[in-house]
Amino acid sequence: MRLTALVLAVVGAAGCAAGGRGLTFVNYEDPAGFQLEHPRGWIVEARGASSIVVRSADQSAYVRISGFVERGRTAAERIRTAIEGARIGEIRRVSPQWDIVVAPFTAGGTRGNALCAISGGAGTLMIMAARQSEFESYRSVLGRILGSFRFTAKPAAAASEPLEFTQFRDPRESAFSLSVPRDWRTSGGLFRGNAVDVRPAVETVSGDGRTLVMMGDARIPPFFEMNQQLMWLGFREGQMYSPGYGLNGQISRYVPGEAFAESYARRMAGGTLQVKLRRNRPDLAETFNRMNRILSANPSFQSVTTAGEVVFETQRRGETIAGYCMAATTRHMALQTAFWLVQQINCYTAPIADAVTAGGVLTRMYKTFTVNPRWAAAQLQTTANVASIVTETNAALSEAYSSTFWDAWKSDDRLSRQREDATMGVVRLVDPGTGQTHTVEAGSNYYGRLAGTNAVIGSNTGDFPPRLDVVPLVQLP
Repeated sequence: MRLTALVLAVVGAAGCAAGGRGLTFVNYEDPAGFQLEHPRGWIVEARGASSIVVRSADQSAYVRISGFVERGRTAAERIRTAIEGARIGEIRRVSPQWDIVVAPFTAGGTRGNALCAISGGAGTLMIMAARQSEFESYRSVLGRILGSFRFTAKPAAAASEPLEFTQFRDPRESAFSLSVPRDWRTSGGLFRGNAVDVRPAVETVSGDGRTLVMMGDARIPPFFEMNQQLMWLGFREGQMYSPGYGLNGQISRYVPGEAFAESYARRMAGGTLQVKLRRNRPDLAETFNRMNRILSANPSFQSVTTAGEVVFETQRRGETIAGYCMAATTRHMALQTAFWLVQQINCYTAPIADAVTAGGVLTRMYKTFTVNPRWAAAQLQTTANVASIVTETNAALSEAYSSTFWDAWKSDDRLSRQREDATMGVVRLVDPGTGQTHTVEAGSNYYGRLAGTNAVIGSNTGDFPPRLDVVPLVQLP
């Protein structure tokens, strides 16, 4: 199991009894897409898209559930600075397989426990705290809140039907083929500017029109960098220019892949854009540069590719839309002349609940993209196995950047796991005190582990038999 989803929960202490007896708990359901139970009179606040706070009316105790994107730090490093002004106690790693740590802390007259988990850049911070003098008495109450936390948005159920794929062949020159969803509307093919300016582009749209996945954009021309000759002829940046032979392009300085991806994403969004992740991808660029080295026979002609990607959100008719864009741009240089091409532009936009599906479709398109060897040999006038090179490059790209989808939407793996669990009829639980996980048959609202054993029992009310020492377990969202 990969902990790349946002695990929103709060840490409790191992060995505490299931609690909240004597208090009246009420159900709270938030439009943001979660529900929980808390003692009557407590306050629930959703702070932004990735943080939830549940606190007592007198603010003597609280639970904080936060998700974050982390690059470069371990869970132990993160937890040291996660709570402002806190004195962190012994940090203990609780899982040999995952980067999960727990630690006690004190801060400004409060005492608490914290758990931090990070995997592949997606992280979770789970905190429970109370006034030092009251912390022990609040343990069971906070554990009860934890055990009741659920996501109520149900994109997973809506997506339970797996997509069926069919082969799409270039209808123009039979230059390539790839797999696309069978029931989606797919268009595109090979678009030709002239004998050597060829632009493959495929666009596929879901039946409801809300999800778009695309590889390539035939509207993007070649670009020529400004030089002395063009300046003498009176050309300016942004103008169209033709060097002859039917080739038409735009005069523009070189734009690296990462910057081009963000610029293109802004055009796709068509409005306010919130960039969630922006990064250079030298690993993707290297797959193109390998092909550049294989295909280049003239040492005076140099080709260098850079690649990058952005993850973003925008609003469309009141709905939050998730977006992803990867671009690779190749700069060709010979003597005093330089021009550049958008080697790849691959994007999707989808409602956030469908982002994981869109990412999967894009990856599938990449993995199945196959160049027709006969077309490639005729186009490049060579008997070299160019088609194999291009196909292998796309396969390498699919493996290299498909891992970015857990970075793209912190909820993607959660949604994927929810689909799997719903199908199998199971729930996944975590012991907030030890980090140990359990997978059990679904059917209860609350779960607990019998202290000193690995036995898990369920309850629909949250109250377990008084004679049992039960450690509350938290359901992974």
